[in-house]
Amino acid sequence: MGRRGIVSWVIACNLVALVSAQNFPGTRLLITALGSNPSQYQSFLYSVDPGTGATTTLYDDISGNFLNICMDRDNVGFSVVYKGRVETGIHFLTPGGAVASIVDTVRILNPDGNFLCANLSSEDAWIVGTEASHGHGRLRIMVPLYRIFHDMVSFPGYEVADLVVERKTAKFILGLNGKSGVVLSFNPYTLSQTTLASGLGRITDLIQEPASGGFLVSTQDKTAPLLYVSGSSRNNSIVKTFHFPRSIYPQGTSVDALALDVGVEIGESCGYDLWALVGNQLYALCWDRKSQEIIFPSPLTCYTLPVMNTTEMIFQGNRNYLLTTQKNAGCPEVTLRIRLGPQYANQDYYIGASLAMTPGIVIAGNRMINLAPGPLFWMSLSGQLPLVFDEFSGSTGPGGEVTGKVVGKKEWRSSLTGVTIYFAGVIIDPSLPGRIRTVTNTVGLTLF
Repeated sequence: MGRRGIVSWVIACNLVALVSAQNFPGTRLLITALGSNPSQYQSFLYSVDPGTGATTTLYDDISGNFLNICMDRDNVGFSVVYKGRVETGIHFLTPGGAVASIVDTVRILNPDGNFLCANLSSEDAWIVGTEASHGHGRLRIMVPLYRIFHDMVSFPGYEVADLVVERKTAKFILGLNGKSGVVLSFNPYTLSQTTLASGLGRITDLIQEPASGGFLVSTQDKTAPLLYVSGSSRNNSIVKTFHFPRSIYPQGTSVDALALDVGVEIGESCGYDLWALVGNQLYALCWDRKSQEIIFPSPLTCYTLPVMNTTEMIFQGNRNYLLTTQKNAGCPEVTLRIRLGPQYANQDYYIGASLAMTPGIVIAGNRMINLAPGPLFWMSLSGQLPLVFDEFSGSTGPGGEVTGKVVGKKEWRSSLTGVTIYFAGVIIDPSLPGRIRTVTNTVGLTLF
C-alpha cells in the first residue's frame, strides 16, 4: 500500500461518522429454543427480522436440545450446541434461503458433562463450556483439525452457562451458575482467573459491549434482570443493575436472552440496538455506549414471537474477529484471517501492526482501533516489507474473507524474543461517512 492508501486509512480513522448503526440492512436475529416439552428433545432455530418482527423457522430438530448458538468459522453458517439422549456436541448448519441444514457435527457419546455453550477463540479453536458433572463444570478446547475435546480448567460447584472471547486480550469471559451467578475472566495463556462479579441471579446470557469493553448480563433474578459489568479487575469492577419500567412489569421480570447489534460500528448516535427476550416477547432497547446505560424508549417496541423456551439469541454475522493460526514451536510464521460473511464482499481492508495497544487510534465517539501508531505501525501499512507483512491490504473475497501472513525473520530473533506484537484490521466502505465499516478485535502474537 502506497502513501495514498496510508493517508486514506488515517483520514478514515479520524473522520466523524454521522449515520446511525441501527437496523443495518441484512441483519437478523437468530434464536434457539426448545419445544413445548423439552424432555422430547425437540428444538427450533428461528430468524427474526428486527425491523418488522417477522419470524421464520430455519430448522426443526427432534434429536436434541439446542442450548446455544454462535456463528461458525466462516461467519456465514451457524454453530449450535446441543444435548441429546446419549450424546452432546456442536451442529454446524448452513443457511439455505428459508431453511438451514446440518453440514457437520462434532459429538461426544456418553459425555462427562453435557455442552452448554461454545465460541471460537482468537486462535481459531473451539472453546466449550459444560454443565456440572461430579460437582465440576469444565472449559474444553477443540482445534478444528482434530475432533477431540481437551479439558482446560474446571470450576467446582459451577456450570459454565455462557462464554465470550474478550476483544482486546482474547481472554475468555465466563458466565458461571452455581448457588449464585458469577462473571469470571479466564486467561487461557497463564491459566489465571479473575472474578468480575459474583452473587448474581442465575445467568441466562452474556455479551460484550465493544465500546467500553464491559459486558451485558441477563439473569433470572426479577430484581436484577439486566446488568452491566465493567471489564476491569474485580477490585475496580463496576456492576450496574437495570429494570424494565414498572408500567410494563410491575412485579419485575427475568430476561431469557440478549443480543446487541454491532455489525456495523459507525455513528454518533446513542449507541447500539439492544434486544431483550422475555418469554416470547422481544423488546427493542438501546445501549448508550457513552454513559453505559440501557435506554427504554417510549413507546417500547415489542414483538410477540412464536417461540417457546428460548435458550440463546445472537445477530447473524456478528463475529468481527481477527483469527490466527496456532503458531508451531520454532516456526515464526502466523496466518491472520478475517471472516465477516458475504455482506462484506469486495471491500477494501487494511491490517496494521504495533508494539502496543495504547494509546489507540480514535475513530469517532467511543470507537477506537486498539493499536498505537508508531514506526512498526507505519511500516506494516507501507507495503515496503511484503516478505514480513504479506497481504496486509487489498480487497475482501466473496465471503468477506481476508488472509494475511506475518513472517518473522530469523535474524530478528535476538531482538524480538518474548516481544508481543499486536494486530488489528479495518474494513473500509467509501459509501459511509467516516469510511470505516467495522474494526476487528486486537490480537497479540509473540513470534519468538
